[in-house]
Amino acid sequence: LLLGHVALVVARLMKDEATRPAGQLLFDRFCRDMDDNLREIGISDIAVPKHMKRVGEAFYGRAKAYEAALAAPGGCRWPRNKT
Repeated sequence: LLLGHVALVVARLMKDEATRPAGQLLFDRFCRDMDDNLREIGISDIAVPKHMKRVGEAFYGRAKAYEAALAAPGGCRWPRNKT
C-alpha cells in the first residue's frame, strides 16, 4: 500500500523541474525506511541488498504500471456503481 502511494507521488514530483529534488528526497527516504525495516525484522546485513533489490523491482514495476494506466485514454477511473 505504501509503495503504491510513494510511486504515484514520486512520479508526479519528478515531472516538474522545480519539484524533482523533492521527488528524489522522497524516494531516498522511502529506500532508507525499507532498509531500516528489513534490518529491524531480523534480515541479516548480508541479505538486505538482495531484499532491497526486490523492493526496487516492485517499486519500478508498479510505478510503470500506474503511469501506463494514468496515460491511457480517459485516464484511470474508478468503476461506477450501477444502482
